Amino acid sequence: IAPATYVPPVPFPLQAAKLEMTEIGREINALAEKTPEDVVNELFENDQVRALMLYVCCHWGLDYDQAGVGYLIPLYLDRATNYRLVAGGSHRVSSALLKSIFENKGQIRTSAQIKKIMVENGTAKGIELEDGTRITAGKAVVSTIDTHQTFLKYVGEDKLDRDFVDMIKIWQWEKWSLGHLHLALEEAPNFKAAASDSEINKAFIYLLGYESLESLKNHWEAMRTGELPETAGCNCCFPSIHDPYQAPPGRTSGLISQMAPFNLKKGGSERWLNRHFREEWAEKRRATLEKYAPNMTRDKVLWTYITTPADIENKFANMVQGSYKQGAYHPLQMGFLRPNQDCSQNRTPIKNLYLGGSSVYPGGCVIWGPGYLCANAVAEDFGIKKWWPEPEIVTAARRKELV
Repeated sequence: IAPATYVPPVPFPLQAAKLEMTEIGREINALAEKTPEDVVNELFENDQVRALMLYVCCHWGLDYDQAGVGYLIPLYLDRATNYRLVAGGSHRVSSALLKSIFENKGQIRTSAQIKKIMVENGTAKGIELEDGTRITAGKAVVSTIDTHQTFLKYVGEDKLDRDFVDMIKIWQWEKWSLGHLHLALEEAPNFKAAASDSEINKAFIYLLGYESLESLKNHWEAMRTGELPETAGCNCCFPSIHDPYQAPPGRTSGLISQMAPFNLKKGGSERWLNRHFREEWAEKRRATLEKYAPNMTRDKVLWTYITTPADIENKFANMVQGSYKQGAYHPLQMGFLRPNQDCSQNRTPIKNLYLGGSSVYPGGCVIWGPGYLCANAVAEDFGIKKWWPEPEIVTAARRKELV
């Protein structure tokens, strides 16, 4: 499954037929039609373990009762046991990318708002900025923003086929986003459970507040109607325990994250911008942490920073409704249909316009697949020699005829 992330998608019938040729492929096909809840109930017996595993399967965007995307479940279970931490903080990733662009004689323009993608006779010619500046494309225009903005806002419906426009308009966003509480703490949390196993205090990710499978499902059901239960659980981590660079000596950095609806039943998305509501939400998350780690009292919190689904949309223009994958993981928005059959291989109906963001196959969550595949497509179309190698996992999978 992971190697397929870096291989162009093929139509579902062909993909299913290819998978049927191997034993592991047949297992993946069988999983595809099961819901995450089905799989978790089949594999595990303990109710709390089931809740943990269902959370792991669905936290990044799967509906617990939705069939058709079950093939992603093994991948998510694997990721949960192979978490990674960026030394020095996640901003180091963007800094590394920035450095690579400059080293390859690229430019980055900040605070530059795009007005439109210039299209002539069905071909992308460049972009025009809001200040009137025009940047002509030497070869191609590559967009990593969502399809709504790329095509409806910047290309324009008048330059697109009506059926294609309709496909773009029915795109579904995620049903939930994330709320975050960043913490500067006087000391590291000491969890009750660590009394029997001190290693628990050194865990990377904690899941708190879900004592049963039903309590987790209730959280998801509430989000579907724009509600956020008082007792909803959350996950948390304390990066400086594993990377001392991220906090002064003796202090601890922390992050609490909770799945939350963008449009709240009471007050809509605007309610997330209400200071009192935000602080009340954050205090409930801290209280949940204190329930499991009693030393995490209010006086141990030196500083907080809150981000809500509405903040995510306001800060990042292409994260519509707090979207963190540029679109829901729905059977009709995955594989060869992400975002649709005309664009899933990075090329678009507009010549020399390419897609390389999370709205295109294989999807989002910092997996690099869309960008890698887009770079390959551009290089192949323009006869550019690739200076990057194929990922080793893809080469190994090819030898076994798995991709």
